[in-house]
Amino acid sequence: MRMIYEAICEGRDIRANLIVLKNCCKEEASVKELYALQPDWKFLSSFLSDPDAKVRKNVALLLGETNAPNAAADLMNAYRTEETRFVKPAYVQALSMVSVEDYLDELQEDYNRLLAMTPEADEAKHVNEMKQALAKLLGKNDMLEHHVFRTDGKKHDLILTAEKAYRDVLLKQVKACCDSDDQMVVHPLGVKVRTAQIDKITKRVRMYREALFALKIKERLSGNETTMAKKLIATDFLKLLEDLHTTADPFYFRIECKSGMTLEEKSAFTKRLAAAIETESAGKLRNSTGDYEVELRLVQTADGSFFPCVKLHTMIDHRFAYRKVQTAASMHPSTAAAIVALLTPYLSQDANVLDAMCGVGTLLIERCKAMNCMGRYGVDIYGEAIAGANENAKAAGIACNFITKDFLTFTIRHEMHEVFADMPRRGKKSKEELDELYRGFFDKASEVMAHHGFLFIYCDEEGFVKKNLRLHTELALKKEFEITKKHGINLYVIEKK
Repeated sequence: MRMIYEAICEGRDIRANLIVLKNCCKEEASVKELYALQPDWKFLSSFLSDPDAKVRKNVALLLGETNAPNAAADLMNAYRTEETRFVKPAYVQALSMVSVEDYLDELQEDYNRLLAMTPEADEAKHVNEMKQALAKLLGKNDMLEHHVFRTDGKKHDLILTAEKAYRDVLLKQVKACCDSDDQMVVHPLGVKVRTAQIDKITKRVRMYREALFALKIKERLSGNETTMAKKLIATDFLKLLEDLHTTADPFYFRIECKSGMTLEEKSAFTKRLAAAIETESAGKLRNSTGDYEVELRLVQTADGSFFPCVKLHTMIDHRFAYRKVQTAASMHPSTAAAIVALLTPYLSQDANVLDAMCGVGTLLIERCKAMNCMGRYGVDIYGEAIAGANENAKAAGIACNFITKDFLTFTIRHEMHEVFADMPRRGKKSKEELDELYRGFFDKASEVMAHHGFLFIYCDEEGFVKKNLRLHTELALKKEFEITKKHGINLYVIEKK
């Protein structure tokens, strides 16, 4: 660090050394090391007027990364006079890292001015970059208007997403919440329903992954970005947003594209489309990748066109508010709820229930929410996971017995009517290690189960499950659900005779 800084002070390879210094200072430890050198910040800030545009750009980012003394004032002065297109967004990025309270009104005015512009073709890229950078800065400083979701009593096309295996059960649950004249159908993304009962459905039904609103569009989106933007604005997109919020435009949005494009292709496509949407909506829709309330979801179909739908981040989902703790391996709570819903015909009131590899307790908690249990037990070898499970169960208001123990050596006096297991994925385990794990698991599960009790296994190892069913003649496979074909995940319902 010292050598780099001294080289800059001596005028050696200033551009290259500024780049190295800037990149180093992305790490907190390097920033502390630079401060320990007691650098001449006024000297470093002087490079904001250097003839080399790349020097100006990199020193601006350096001042932002280090939150240098007087950085906000120096950066704003340079920002006001900067004329090189690719440099100016760097000033905004740097300003977003420091306190700019005194300059927010000015930056807001610049943002509004850019939104009102219709840039020439050669300026469009620069203007869009500036709008995105300013929107991110203003969002970080709570300068963007926020909207409050409300239901308006009108019928809207709602899509509740779910894996194919869960959709029929999801359809039944949705039907139970709807009016008799509501229209609903299984959809390629889950279940689609035309209803005014949005609050009722999204609060009572636990097993869907996401709630999306389908747009009324005469034809799928195709063509260039401008054509697609025109088609989107011709739908009920804006009216939907206005109907479901307490205040009107502007709405800040981002685009999520599900397609076969490469990451680079997708990024370029969404940037161009977002800019076109801003233009076609006359600023009523504003792109902001950092502080957005609306997500325009585009799902590419087999013919290359796109199916559009909208996710509203203003519609707060409280279904799984109890899950205070999770780990990288934790099951998504909507998956847990969907598994329980699928297994409902095999569950019983006042059962003794055991989750053999409970993690942070999500699957057991969802089982308890679905139907009353007499005994509620969760076992996991990891103490950290058990601590999280206890915290989650407390937040859910459900009393469970979580035990730090290897299930294979676990003992209990009571017989279990239901045993759940989300088996670990193969990872770095060898075939021999998995073989031993499954054999031991089936031995122990059979030992703790009551006669005519059920074992529910969620896993991607069909071979080991079928092998152990052959070895354990007291266990019979009652049902097998294919959950995700791509990943080979199945759900097995096994009864002890």
